[in-house]
Amino acid sequence: MCKKTIALFCVFLVVLAGFAACKKRSPYGALIVDQQGMEHVIMTDANGVTVIDENGNLVEVMTNSADKKPIAAPTENGTVSPAQDGSYETHTVTFPGVVENGETVEDAFCSVTLPEGWEQIGNNYLILHHVETDAKVMLYTDIGGTATGAIRKLTEEVEALDPQGGYTQSDVDIGGITATRTQYELGEMTITVYLLVTGNGKVCRINCTVATAKRDAANVESLVQQIRFK
Repeated sequence: MCKKTIALFCVFLVVLAGFAACKKRSPYGALIVDQQGMEHVIMTDANGVTVIDENGNLVEVMTNSADKKPIAAPTENGTVSPAQDGSYETHTVTFPGVVENGETVEDAFCSVTLPEGWEQIGNNYLILHHVETDAKVMLYTDIGGTATGAIRKLTEEVEALDPQGGYTQSDVDIGGITATRTQYELGEMTITVYLLVTGNGKVCRINCTVATAKRDAANVESLVQQIRFK
């Protein structure tokens, strides 16, 4: 079954909207169909994750209309050589807020493989929802500033809410990246916040909320460990 993908497609700064991403694939990448029914091949890596350039854009592989095969990139003198196999003409596509492909959801900075019972409900950024417990995990993958400043501000906020110091704070590993994990209770809810710096220097905040009585059933930590940063 196809899932909806909300996207902005940029070719020479001309924007098209409303892609739908399906499990259907091309040998050259993820196959996306736009609102006009036109197919586009988006470059992916060996793990099926979309490739982004240094500016955070997706990369579309240009194909010919006759057989949907990629167009070989010309050499410096304008010729095409058989030795260029695998080098194709491409152009950039602005990354949408969220792309869904099967059980994997992603934005420009991270991807998540959803365990059973979890779903993506956000339109413009990743909001992951556990159906049984109503737990939510919200990913803010580029909050700006510094991780040190974000941690200091969060700690001050938590201490203001709970002057008795009823919170925990420790470092954890998420996909090979060290994150500062802060957990506290607010009323009947347990709130867990992860702050980290991704490999491309973006400060990321992950907010997790769940009813304290349902915390074990939700097992939010297992979902967080599925997050992989680009």
